[in-house]
This record gives sequence, C-alpha cells and structure tokens, in this order.
Amino acid sequence: MRTAPRDAWVQTFDANEDVDKVLYLLEELPPAQREVLVMAEEGIPDKEIAAIIGKKEATVRSTLRHAREKVTNALNLKRPGRR
Repeated sequence: MRTAPRDAWVQTFDANEDVDKVLYLLEELPPAQREVLVMAEEGIPDKEIAAIIGKKEATVRSTLRHAREKVTNALNLKRPGRR
C-alpha cells in the first residue's frame, strides 16, 4: 500500500507560517481536494479515504497531489527533492 508523503509535505512549512493564509488557501481549494487533504492530514490512510468518498485509491492520491501542489505553489514553497 502506497501512502502519501505527509511528513515531507508538512515539513516544508515554516514554523512561523501565516495560519490565516493557509486557512484561506484551504477554503479556496475545490471541495473534493479540500476534503481529501484534510482527511490525509488527519492521518487517515488513502485506502480509507477512498472508501469514505467512494473513489479509487489512485484518485485519492491524485486529488491529494493536486491539492498539495496548489497550496505549496500558493505559498511559494519548494518541495523536498525538487529544484
């Protein structure tokens, strides 16, 4: 079972990141992306998220990747292992 790289993504945030900006960005995500991102950050496995929302695991991973990319790009953060 492949799980989302939660720790690597969360570690990209500065400890002093503006919480209001992050909350605003979450509100701006499409509902499906926001739902999947919130569940993943709560530690719910991809397989369980898929069962909850009635989608395939691959769809959950893709949705999560897109959500993380949108938030990361909006915050101008570099992902680990990327230039």
